[in-house]
Amino acid sequence: MNKRMGPLQKRGFTLIETFIAITILMTAIVGPLVLAARGLSGSSIARDQITAYYLAQEVLEVVRAIRDENSQKSEVWDAGITASCGANIPTPTLCTIDTYLQGPSRLIPCAGSTTDNCPLLRQVDDSATKLRYYFQTDPNKIGGSGDSIYRRYLSVSFLDSASPNIAREMLLTVTVTWNTGLIERNVVIKETMFDWK
Repeated sequence: MNKRMGPLQKRGFTLIETFIAITILMTAIVGPLVLAARGLSGSSIARDQITAYYLAQEVLEVVRAIRDENSQKSEVWDAGITASCGANIPTPTLCTIDTYLQGPSRLIPCAGSTTDNCPLLRQVDDSATKLRYYFQTDPNKIGGSGDSIYRRYLSVSFLDSASPNIAREMLLTVTVTWNTGLIERNVVIKETMFDWK
């Protein structure tokens, strides 16, 4: 006997058709969400790299300012730079910068010759100063919102002589490091500085 379906009887979806429909729907939703998450992650990494670059550039500006101040005071052009950061020794002394101090005292030697001995930068984030990073020798001077993710240090080496009394050219290497998750990232800027007097 043949049974025919009447006009009121409708056939439903099978289980396989339902699974296929859900799979297509999930693919359509998850794909753009994954792309958006990767885009946000990429922009966060780019923001950190730009900040690190500016922090490294700030160190070069401070060292140039020290050289220029030495020239105006008729002092040796590298006074305070090589004394704090050392140059051309087997294990160079790394130093960091305190941007709130004036003169060569802004260059502060790190506790040892490894990068971990250089302190993390502190971060100030308030309405008066916006966002600012610093290494403060006296934490009572300015309040901060805590350690940032950045660590920066400077290494100095002479290019034309091992003696600071004769040298007229030095290589400044500024490194800013930070961690993104478990990955350590860094920005390195090298610049040659001359005694231009």
